[in-house]
Amino acid sequence: MTFRSRVPYLLGDVLMADASDSPQGRFMPTSSGTSGSPVGTLDDPSLEDETGRTSPYQVKSPFEHTILQVFEKLLPPKPYCSDDPAAFGLCIRSRSHAVRRNYIQLNAPTHYSFLPFDVDRALAAFAWEDGNLPAPNIIIANPKNGHAHIIYMLADPVHALVQSRSRPLRYLADIERGMIRRLEADPGYSGLIAKNPLVPRWRTRWLAPLPYHLAQLDASLTRADKRPILRWEHEVGLGRNCTLFDELRHIAYREVLDFKRRSKTLAQFKTRIEDIAAGLNLQFSTSAAGPLGPAEVRGIARSVSRFCWREFSPGRFAEIQRFRTQARTRRHLAIVEAIKNGSA
Repeated sequence: MTFRSRVPYLLGDVLMADASDSPQGRFMPTSSGTSGSPVGTLDDPSLEDETGRTSPYQVKSPFEHTILQVFEKLLPPKPYCSDDPAAFGLCIRSRSHAVRRNYIQLNAPTHYSFLPFDVDRALAAFAWEDGNLPAPNIIIANPKNGHAHIIYMLADPVHALVQSRSRPLRYLADIERGMIRRLEADPGYSGLIAKNPLVPRWRTRWLAPLPYHLAQLDASLTRADKRPILRWEHEVGLGRNCTLFDELRHIAYREVLDFKRRSKTLAQFKTRIEDIAAGLNLQFSTSAAGPLGPAEVRGIARSVSRFCWREFSPGRFAEIQRFRTQARTRRHLAIVEAIKNGSA
């Protein structure tokens, strides 16, 4: 089963319903302030339901179990996790062990199934309403200060492998940038780990019952929200991944043939690309988000090196060069012909 089909398979036929007819429409922010309006504050005891979870909304999802039931299945098989990242750092554990920790990795290195945001202010659970965004699937709040992780689940996971199409990843990065602005979320949050909604330490609300397609999230954003960050020093979130990927792959294209001509091994080529990736990652040291984590850098480097080693050979390179030469020749002849016809 592919990653693309995994989420609809797990959630079943309910995902096939038209978005306009689904209960998710009830959780969209409204100008009237009725459906989806906050009542009281996050620490108000009246907001807690019989399960002990905070319920900071008047509406309650009748299908919250759909996301809850598949959440653990969509986590990486061996995610990063920790009870306190600042004190103990991160460790890799099996999924069954990691779900008992306070913090857990949501997305696998190969694809993005969740879009998490870190909102560091009181009453962060209502940031989506303040930003006029669709209701998140999960809100995980710290009961001590009201800060929260706001998580949107993707109906179609976006692949992050080198052989994957780059357009969906760039589209996701644009949407993430726009939602960060709307939510006034922390731009330096890498999204590697998030508060674990399955542990009792946090106040968790399972809100929108269905995952979102990218177009549904994009519909709430304007071009101004998604405007690019002009200087690479300020790249944040998925923008850093795209920048590192683009710069690294062009270098790898040039390096791979030289390694093969000198009878080097794939392992040696991987080591070389990982070293280059680590150096390129330093360009983000002055950004608000800081450099990518070592695991993310290694994942990008290994993906690029494997693809280039598999797809590039002297014969394949000669074929590409021949195609490019023929294309340039055709363009040149077309220009010459246009000039002749114009002068005639």
